[in-house]
Amino acid sequence: MVKLLSLYAHNFKKLKLSSSLQFSEGITYIAGPNESGKSTLLDAILYALHGRMIRPSAVPSNEEIISYGANDASVRLTFSIGDRTFEVTRKIHISKPNEANLQEILSDGHRRTIATTVKTVTKEIENLLGGITFNEIIAS
Repeated sequence: MVKLLSLYAHNFKKLKLSSSLQFSEGITYIAGPNESGKSTLLDAILYALHGRMIRPSAVPSNEEIISYGANDASVRLTFSIGDRTFEVTRKIHISKPNEANLQEILSDGHRRTIATTVKTVTKEIENLLGGITFNEIIAS
C-alpha cells in the first residue's frame, strides 16, 4: 500500500508552500472554495510521481507549470510503500533541462539514490507502484 507522507511545492502553478504539507494517518480531506488550489495539490502529487498532470494537459509545457514571473518550480513528495520510504524531487526550469531525483530513505536516516533523470525516475516509481502508470491512476 502506498501512503503519502508529505508534499512540498514551490512556484508550482500557484502553489508556494513555505514548508512541507504533512499528510496525517487515514483519509485526507481537501476542501476549499473554487480556485483555492485543491486540484493543484493533486496535480503536484501526480507530477511528482509521473512527471505529468491532468490540467492543463497531461504533458504541460514548463511555462504552464511554473508560477507567473518565476524561472523555476519544484515539487518534493515523500511516500512509503510497505515499510520502505521514498522521496521524489522534480525541478522544472524555464531555461535549462528539468531535473528529477528518487531516493530511498533508509531506517538509519541515510539515503540511497535510485534514479537521477526525469525518465528513469518515472520508470522506477512506476515499478515501485507495481506497474501502475499515470493513465491508470487518472482512470481510477
